[in-house]
Amino acid sequence: MNSCQACNCAKNALTLAIELGIPSLPGLIAQFIFEQLHPDSTMLITSHHVTPFTGHVKIFHSATATFIAPSDPSGIGSMWHKYIRAMPSWHQGSGWYDCVFVSTDDTKEGMLGMDIAQVLCLFSFVHTNGQTFLCTLIHWFD
Repeated sequence: MNSCQACNCAKNALTLAIELGIPSLPGLIAQFIFEQLHPDSTMLITSHHVTPFTGHVKIFHSATATFIAPSDPSGIGSMWHKYIRAMPSWHQGSGWYDCVFVSTDDTKEGMLGMDIAQVLCLFSFVHTNGQTFLCTLIHWFD
């Protein structure tokens, strides 16, 4: 990921929520943390049941995805990489937010197990236990 060091990006989850216009984001991050730390929990936890995450975040404007494309053997061993961008300011002030395919059902073959989303933000944060989480905030398409 390429970090945003020289711009006026959000430095914490509250500011990021304001910049993105998603006031529930700190609660959603807290819900995500709970689900990551307790993957076998049967408790139904929503963002209303956890203390909102207000810690430091690091914003990235691009990431590299590396994958195998067996249908296109022109890469070394069919390996490919693509950049995924979420840049609020691009040419003449407009943003660049890539769309991605997200694997949502491993039991279905190929595209049948994927959904389409637009990348709104790439960020990371460090939990109090020292674990770093790399996150992508997306908008799902129907």
